[in-house]
Order: sequence, then C-alpha cells, then structure tokens
Amino acid sequence: MDGALVGSIFGQGAFDQVCLAALGGVEAIRKRNLTIYCLQYVPFICKIVQYGKEVNIIGPKRHLYCCAYPLEQSYFACNAMSLCYFIPAIPVPGFLNLTLCPSNQIIHPGRVYAMFKDWDGKKSFDPKTIPLLYEDLDDASANEILLLDDEIQAIKANLMKRFPKLTLT
Repeated sequence: MDGALVGSIFGQGAFDQVCLAALGGVEAIRKRNLTIYCLQYVPFICKIVQYGKEVNIIGPKRHLYCCAYPLEQSYFACNAMSLCYFIPAIPVPGFLNLTLCPSNQIIHPGRVYAMFKDWDGKKSFDPKTIPLLYEDLDDASANEILLLDDEIQAIKANLMKRFPKLTLT
C-alpha cells in the first residue's frame, strides 16, 4: 500500500538491503512513498506464566532506537513506534548502526556454542536441567560472546578509519 510503514521490530542484519531488494529498489520505494524502519531491540520479551492467560514481561526498554529510510522519515517512524509501544523512540543515524550492533546474532550463538561445545552427539538432556538461555549465562558463554563482539568492534573500527565522516554512534 502506498505510504505504508514497512518494518521490523528487530531489524538487524542488513534489513534495509532486504527491503530494497524485495520492494524494487530506491526509486520504487520513493515513488510509493514507503518508509522502511526497524528497531535496534525488541521493546520487551514475554515469558509464559500460564498458557493463554498470563505472561511475565521481561526487560521492558526505557527507550527504543529506530532508524528509517528515507532518512527524513526517521522522526515519523520514531513517532509511530512510540505510539505503538508507549515507549519513547530515539532516531538512529542509519541501518548500518543496527547491523553493527547484532545483539542476538552474537548472544545466541555464543551462549549455545558454550553450552554444547563438548556434546558428543549422543548424550540426551533432561529438559529440567538444561540451563536457561539468559538467566543461567555462565563465564564460558560470556567469553564466546565477547569474542564475537570483538570481531564486530574490529569491523566498526576499520569502517571508521576508512570513512571518517561515518556516524556509527
């Protein structure tokens, strides 16, 4: 629909490039007056307390960070997200900022790798003893996450060196 907001609540991993390809490129997006947006993080997560009746909201954010394309639509997208979630949304300079802040893409693999790196492929696990993904984070998982983050920081440092005017705050 012309004039629509097209977005992702969790928009990491070059979401803007996927949208450009799927929607026909820059000219098609501008012609249809579309606004592409995404948030850096989910506003909150929920854990079921009683299926179909009660959830526990975990980690509600104080602020949402939102980017948009075209860039001049950033405040429009932020306003829409603030109204949807009743959480203030702050504009981010661009999609590359979110691509280089891949929280789940480093937290989940780092955590799961550390949990199963010594698995022999045969041992089964009692579901009651499997550590919780976030709540039972251990030093081995934290170290794996740190190594992955170091790679992202090296990419950012090299981009900043090569393109000094790039804003990656």
